[in-house]
Amino acid sequence: MMMILQRGFRLASQHFKAFSPRRLPCGLQRCSLSSLEPPSISLDELAKRRKALVLELGRHASRMSDSPSRHVVLFPGSEIQYMAYHVPYRFHQDSNFLYFTGFFDANAILAMDISVQQPFTGNTEPQIDHLEYLFVEVRSHQAELWNGPTAGIEGAQEATGIHKVHPLRDFQEFLKRLNSNTVLWYSPLTHKDTTSLPVPNRFVLSKVLRLRESHQIKIESPDLLVDSLRYVKSPAEIRLLQHACLTTSQCLVKAMAASHPDITESALGNLVEFESRARGLALGYPPVVAGGLRANTIHYMKNDQPVRDHELVLMDLGCLYKGYTADVTRTWPVNGHYTPAQRLLHDILEEVQRTCANAISPEQNLADIHRIMLTELARHLVSERIIPSTKALEAAEHICPHSVGHFLGLDVHDTPTVSHSNPLRPGVVFPLEPGIYMRPQLCDKYQIPKEFVGLGLRLEDDFVVSPDGSAIRLTDQLPTSAEQLEALVGTNVNTDAVSHGARVNQVQS
Repeated sequence: MMMILQRGFRLASQHFKAFSPRRLPCGLQRCSLSSLEPPSISLDELAKRRKALVLELGRHASRMSDSPSRHVVLFPGSEIQYMAYHVPYRFHQDSNFLYFTGFFDANAILAMDISVQQPFTGNTEPQIDHLEYLFVEVRSHQAELWNGPTAGIEGAQEATGIHKVHPLRDFQEFLKRLNSNTVLWYSPLTHKDTTSLPVPNRFVLSKVLRLRESHQIKIESPDLLVDSLRYVKSPAEIRLLQHACLTTSQCLVKAMAASHPDITESALGNLVEFESRARGLALGYPPVVAGGLRANTIHYMKNDQPVRDHELVLMDLGCLYKGYTADVTRTWPVNGHYTPAQRLLHDILEEVQRTCANAISPEQNLADIHRIMLTELARHLVSERIIPSTKALEAAEHICPHSVGHFLGLDVHDTPTVSHSNPLRPGVVFPLEPGIYMRPQLCDKYQIPKEFVGLGLRLEDDFVVSPDGSAIRLTDQLPTSAEQLEALVGTNVNTDAVSHGARVNQVQS
């Protein structure tokens, strides 16, 4: 893997020690709108992912007590969800299904039938046979009249490289071949907390529930195994993420350029969605567009209020490219001029983020970087006499109540079962997002000066760990400093210039 990453990155010799423009490795090159877009994940890489899962499951099965030799893993694709009769929500494919198939059609199912012939002993790899099945909806002239063309069986074979593709109606017959001597690996029935999870494929869920009742079959969760594979990104994945970051950067610059006092949050939110879709991308999550005091609500999504003169606007945006999402935040003055208090807090966030990025190394993990973020935030706030030194760390934990980062990829909060104590290996992608949220009740508690009361700011950029263990900023084409952001506001600049790492003076030319 290290050699593959080194070939994919081809790092420049200079280590990342500041947010100055630098040449990204091969595979991370910035591309203009006129250049070729990064290709989709290859069929060869998709096949290697499925094979890696089979091997990981074989190793895991060898450690299970009284484990049957047969294991069946189900990855249902997403169903179309409806907000009203015949009115669908925008479709979003299940991330695990997409990771192993690269297939975007709705209502499909990947089934992997795995037979462990010889368990893993510690000295030898397990001997495993496996078959791959894909169940898809057959093409229907009537359905395509209303909803457009689908891949069908032949199209699914071509798109995924999976040879055994069957009509969706055959899935129930496939399940009938399972018995109590089979372990079924299926996520929805193994989650203890489902409040933040997407709606499972109801067709598959109903069939599995019936199977469990009739056959007393053992069900395990594949999430730990899958997340361990998705945790480290391949060069091809990093190229897709870089393109998502590029478009996100361009959209944010467009939003800054369009900003003026009394503009509505909805106008800015609609603008960035238009700019993203005009470039052929979607949004990875609903954007946060929060003006003034509302920026203290971390996941504010109403986006329906005007932003008044002298207020800040916080925008958290991620464009989605071929399934992979960026996650970037900027906070700027809607009138183009930070107040002294706003500017001071923004400068602190920039310094804290820089310190965190420079601390990335093979010896560190996200939990370590979070502690560094809190320590640095407390130090700066005490130094500027904003919080008392006696309770500095406690105050910092309340002022920035969220983690400094999370893993990023097919999901904005990617691979949630991977601990933040895991080492930051080459190829891991994550944002660094220090924030300062001066909620009025918090300011009363820590006697924070009145000029800071109600201010909410976040600075968030996406990074990848290079083969030498340092951090490369995937969003380094996007301006960061207060001066640069001020210079963009209200200018209606041509954002194509940011595609080559241009700073503000280049963007304005």
